[in-house]
Amino acid sequence: MKRFFKPMRGCRIFASEKHMTEVPGTLLGWCEKVDGNICIFKPVCSLETDRFIWRFKDGPNDWYEYAA
Repeated sequence: MKRFFKPMRGCRIFASEKHMTEVPGTLLGWCEKVDGNICIFKPVCSLETDRFIWRFKDGPNDWYEYAA
C-alpha cells in the first residue's frame, strides 16, 4: 500500500494510531476533494460527504493517514 503525506482526490483515508475515536487502521472513507486545509471525503458508512481539517498551521492533523 502506497502512503501519502497529504490527502489527494481518490485516496483512502485511515485512522492513525493517534486517532481519538477510531481503531488504528480503520478505513474511514475516500477523499473527494481537497480545498485548502479541508479534506472533503465520502465516509464508508454514509452516502453523504463529510469534511475534516487535514492541516493546521502547526502541521498536518495526525489523526489521519492517506493511502492509494
